Amino acid sequence: LTSSFNVPRGFVNDSAGNLFIAESGANMIRKITPAGVVSFFAGDGSFGDIDGPGNVASFRVPIDIAIDAMDNLYVTDSSNGSIRIITSTGVVSTFATLSGGTPYGIAIDALGNLYVSDISYHNIKKITPSGVVTTIAGGIGTTGSTDGNGTNARFNEPSGLAFDILGNLYIADSNNHRIRKLTPAGDVTTVAGTSQGYTNGNGNVAQFNNPNGIAIDIEGTID
Repeated sequence: LTSSFNVPRGFVNDSAGNLFIAESGANMIRKITPAGVVSFFAGDGSFGDIDGPGNVASFRVPIDIAIDAMDNLYVTDSSNGSIRIITSTGVVSTFATLSGGTPYGIAIDALGNLYVSDISYHNIKKITPSGVVTTIAGGIGTTGSTDGNGTNARFNEPSGLAFDILGNLYIADSNNHRIRKLTPAGDVTTVAGTSQGYTNGNGNVAQFNNPNGIAIDIEGTID
């Protein structure tokens, strides 16, 4: 049998090697075992915000997905403006809500804090394990490409997020066509990209065209 997907976006593996996919076009989370078996893990395919067991829960355009040390999944449910949590048994609940915002990328640090890119307000938010939401980088609804510390920095529709082993957060700053870096001290710098294009090269010589996703390999290379 051949499986098909409807706009798959975020991907993450659990401790057993299962792959989970945020399937935006189908409003659900899919699971692929190491043997290649595909199943519906959470979401009934409808456009909604219902919490509960996987087969009755609903999402509104899930975008990205991350996993913690206990194999709980965290999903940016973009049109709901919320972060949903899915237990290893498939039970869905709402973990946090971004008031007026649109969550897109998500990553988890070593302490279990969530970092979420808000493409509506053009900033990066931190959500503690207890669900407290704060803005740690970028303005409130103000676009720009300024480097700086914390809320003095500016983004333009930040999207994909990824941590390196030193705790630096890398950000695909989509409408700025750049890759940005947020240090644990809150300093934001531009590591690659200047203007829209396709040029290869070092740092600010390189060009990107609306980068969305980002990943970092075990050697620290940004992909």
